[in-house]
Amino acid sequence: MFNYPPAPLPGEHAASVIYRTFQQNCHQRIETWFNTHLKTPFFEMPQRIWVPVYEHLAEALQVYFSKASFIKQFTNLTDYTLFLSPQNFDSGYPSCIFHDLAKRKFEHGLQVITDRVWRYCPDCAVEDERRFGTAYFHTEHQQYHRLSCLRHGCYLKATQTQKFSLPPLDREREDIIAEVSILERQLQKLINIIKQVPSPERKPRLLSLLKQKLGVSRLHRLRDHNLKGMREAHVYLAEAFNNTPMRHFFRWGALCADRYPLNAPHGLLTMLQPDRFYHPMIYLMIAVTFLDEQEQNLLVELPFRGENPREPLPLVIIPESFKAPSCFGGV
Repeated sequence: MFNYPPAPLPGEHAASVIYRTFQQNCHQRIETWFNTHLKTPFFEMPQRIWVPVYEHLAEALQVYFSKASFIKQFTNLTDYTLFLSPQNFDSGYPSCIFHDLAKRKFEHGLQVITDRVWRYCPDCAVEDERRFGTAYFHTEHQQYHRLSCLRHGCYLKATQTQKFSLPPLDREREDIIAEVSILERQLQKLINIIKQVPSPERKPRLLSLLKQKLGVSRLHRLRDHNLKGMREAHVYLAEAFNNTPMRHFFRWGALCADRYPLNAPHGLLTMLQPDRFYHPMIYLMIAVTFLDEQEQNLLVELPFRGENPREPLPLVIIPESFKAPSCFGGV
């Protein structure tokens, strides 16, 4: 498919390498190719839909990169495996993980704004144009847990979803506020902690700690829980979401404790069921809201389970009442 693709620029995302290849070598628009070969308008889907095209590009550049190393270095696909263990994939790991990941539909996945649009830093675009003769998308800017460019301290901007094009040189930037910077550091720190946990144990451990904090760790059925206690937890989560930069990651708008996605009384408890697979950003949002730094560190401080990764953790967190949402989980 790709003849003589350009070499990736420093930190460039595979998507813009593909676009530059189409500009140079192909006689059709990239949107036309997606509609013809994938039968989908790619700009309306998460970035994972690009996997087949990533592989075509990886094959064209296999002299310089193996397919696996190319996808890991120039895409964000591994970000989506944060709470998925090898057993969650039908075809094995890591050879076919990317195909399986492309087909996986995370619950509430389309509500994550940072997963639906291509984003860029205005300052980086100007610098790249001056240095390399073209602006391009950076891999780090496409991470779903990021709102800003760490290098320039400004908000990332989104391109139009109607068509794919490289970042414009608009030179308009907006400095991030302190709240956003703090939240991004908290999210990155939590992700770093989670990555220290063996893959099969990440999700069970996090859900176990969250259930302990909410006082529902010993429930056998959803209907066994304390309605009043969960109502208070829903109010707390909604208040935290509405009054912190966390709302900028999602399309929900203002949350209400008894409306979607926190439909009382099962909304939050449903998200904590081990057999459900929500977008990783959902779990990060809940964890940052309810677990403080010391409780997050328990993810790696407690002994690993090894052969029994799904076994609940011992009770190490005292359940808390969330009546007064004055401190939103440290956000």
